[in-house]
Amino acid sequence: MRVRLVIEYHGAAFHGWQIQPGVETVQGELSKVISRITGIADPLVLASGRTDAGVHARGQVAHIDFPHSIDLDRLAYGVNGLMRGKLSILYADSVSKDFHSRFSAARKQYSYLIQLGKRPSVLNKDFVWHLPIDLNIERMEREAKVLIGKYDFKSLQGSGCVAKGTVREIFVSELEQRGSFLVYRVQGSGFLKHMVRNIVGTLVDMAEGKLEMSVCELLKLRDRTQAGRTAPGHGLCLDWVEYPDFPFTLSGLERPTFRSEVLGTRPLIW
Repeated sequence: MRVRLVIEYHGAAFHGWQIQPGVETVQGELSKVISRITGIADPLVLASGRTDAGVHARGQVAHIDFPHSIDLDRLAYGVNGLMRGKLSILYADSVSKDFHSRFSAARKQYSYLIQLGKRPSVLNKDFVWHLPIDLNIERMEREAKVLIGKYDFKSLQGSGCVAKGTVREIFVSELEQRGSFLVYRVQGSGFLKHMVRNIVGTLVDMAEGKLEMSVCELLKLRDRTQAGRTAPGHGLCLDWVEYPDFPFTLSGLERPTFRSEVLGTRPLIW
């Protein structure tokens, strides 16, 4: 039985998604509690993508194979109780063996939240990148839109990236300002290691006047050293993952509307 899970988690509680020795990770802790509930040793939970340390998820999608049928409600409520507010299964359903949380995904949306102004928010510190500097928001908006399309994003990949290719397609790249907060939203077919954080850091450096070249010029260089800084992980959130060939059936944990209610597109603090 292959089960699909939609998971929400607080990134500050974990050292990223992937299992690592000696530290708590989303994959590692989820595997432990599922093993405790089901009695299955070392269940393998595979996600749509590996989030970095500190990165949050409102709608991470994962799948796991069980040797027999299980009660999805019992699984979800058991996991949610044992994780004690650090992670929650929002939705669970049974899918065919053809479904793969990573390879079946058609697009994803991430959002990145920035707080401007001299006074940082204590309550929001785990969810925003505080920047007490003046930014050219108009330039930031203009350069963000240039990213829409199919390009080679080698200039914006993280070090140690092992992806076979660096071409990705971006469908939405937009900046929205509300008071002292900026939110950057990006939808794409997939993303390279640290790509969204590198985009945000580069846009900030451009808006601060530290990087004179345009996004178009930067992409042509295919050189990470020419781009801007890497934005910190805690401002980033994986909003949702879309699977048009494997629609969500709303079995398991019932929700009124999957996209709007479970995976809303607003940042965590709004």
